[in-house]
Amino acid sequence: MRSQDGVEYSCTFSNGSTVDNSLEISKDIKIDTQTIVQRRLESLEPLKSRCLQATEGWWSYEYCHLKYIRQYRKASRSTAKTEGNYFLGKYTNSQNVVDTTLIEGSPNHLSQRWGGGTPCDGTKKPRTVEIQFHCSMQSLEKIRIIKEPAKCEYLVVITTPKLCQDITNEVDRSKEHSQIQCKKLLA
Repeated sequence: MRSQDGVEYSCTFSNGSTVDNSLEISKDIKIDTQTIVQRRLESLEPLKSRCLQATEGWWSYEYCHLKYIRQYRKASRSTAKTEGNYFLGKYTNSQNVVDTTLIEGSPNHLSQRWGGGTPCDGTKKPRTVEIQFHCSMQSLEKIRIIKEPAKCEYLVVITTPKLCQDITNEVDRSKEHSQIQCKKLLA
């Protein structure tokens, strides 16, 4: 952190987090990025009981929140039977807030990486997927984009209004009054 007269300081909050590890939400409020991620993950909790479906070309996709995302092909329109069932990634209980990041520092966009998918033909490595959650007020939750940028590595973008709330309304205001300790850095 730099003072108005150009002197560099290293500052920490009384809870141990640093000013450098924060996101400026407004002129008055800086929030620890891990706190933002945790709040945003909590806002997605209602999706736990839902699965989203999408079809693109030959393939259909099913995303079940905090469970899995799979790719499959329906055998025919008259039957619910599937063929070519591939898991693109699976959520594991060991994944948590640390495995989730903000996209480009935006509090309204999250990214998670899941592994453990069906082994890829040829490489035999498990498929992986990056799942991005983007704020959108245009509809309920929806799978917007499905891409395979590299063999057996997928990108799925899910839009949701649940990430569109103003983050300043979700923050525990008591954090604004945390004690801040700053030390002057030597040049």
